[in-house]
Amino acid sequence: MRFGIMLALCATLVALATPALAIDNGPDSFGVYFDRFGYSNQKDLAEPNSVVTAYLILANPTALSVQGWEVFLNYGGLLPLGVTYRGMDPLNMFSDLDKFCVGLAYPMIPEPETVLASVQLLVPDGEPRDITAGPIVPASFPGRPCYVSATNLSQMIPMNFATVSGPQNLGPDGWTLLPLATVNGNAPIATEPATWGGVKALFE
Repeated sequence: MRFGIMLALCATLVALATPALAIDNGPDSFGVYFDRFGYSNQKDLAEPNSVVTAYLILANPTALSVQGWEVFLNYGGLLPLGVTYRGMDPLNMFSDLDKFCVGLAYPMIPEPETVLASVQLLVPDGEPRDITAGPIVPASFPGRPCYVSATNLSQMIPMNFATVSGPQNLGPDGWTLLPLATVNGNAPIATEPATWGGVKALFE
């Protein structure tokens, strides 16, 4: 009997200790986070003139690979200093650090949280800074950021934004009306898996 109780307890503790996939639980969903696993889209207490790293993450991709992707970001007054791309031999057709139309020489095998790139951002002051996203112009998929799989280069897969909770929070131009991420402010979050949210609540 004791063995059965202990086994159940250990299984529960392992489940609680294992992080959930991300706060963004939607398919083909693009988000900006301050960790590479997509747990936090809010950066608090960032000092003026400090540098924070933002991760551009494609969560829960439905395609078997990522051969290219595109998105346009507005950093809300945060100053981009540099971009580190993921994947083999990435090439961005834009030189600007807020516009991305990126192709890869070899397809990237996706993960539940596929990091597309990371951006180093200079925080100019202590004011709230919101990061929003939208499609590049012209967009490969009209009105939406998107990615493409190596299995079908002619099919652009639109990216969703689970953290801004649905199409009602997208403008007519495809830009998010709510921030995907915030520095020194309050960012919306998607529905969290109950286990991870419960663990975090224990420490709040």
